[in-house]
Amino acid sequence: MGPRKIVFIGPECSGKSSLAKSTKKDLGIPCSEEYARIYAEALDRELVEDDAEKIMQGQLALEDEFLTENRKEKAVIFDTNILSSIIYSQWYYGFVPPGIEDELMMRDYDQYFLFAPELPWVPDRARGVDRREEQFEVFKKGLEDRGVPFQVLRGSQEARLHALKGYFERNEII
Repeated sequence: MGPRKIVFIGPECSGKSSLAKSTKKDLGIPCSEEYARIYAEALDRELVEDDAEKIMQGQLALEDEFLTENRKEKAVIFDTNILSSIIYSQWYYGFVPPGIEDELMMRDYDQYFLFAPELPWVPDRARGVDRREEQFEVFKKGLEDRGVPFQVLRGSQEARLHALKGYFERNEII
């Protein structure tokens, strides 16, 4: 059967990676890294359109490896997944490489947590300008259009961690 697959998704600088680290530390739930960030930080330049497919293929490989390593866990958290890569590719470059949407449809995720952009903006190499409110709506529509289960996380990191803990307790994960 494998672990329940939980995905943190949402606009840039909305607290996904920070909460993934807190969830791992405080609740003991394994969390993957965000492949797009790994890729972007390894470059000595800005991301360009040609990077989109490489990021998506890397994200798919990271997800597969992470699931294999954690196959005996009750649950795992993906600090973004291939849907995030699809949405960002469409957002920044206006296209999605062929076959990637099909890859998403072949993968099952149990729950998405959509992060509201309520935390302070912190620019870095992997982020553009602050258009998080618009991005939030694009992510929300992407989740709704695909009919996947999701819950919006709002408030402070502590409030978000508390909401996650409640989810894990209700689902007998912790």
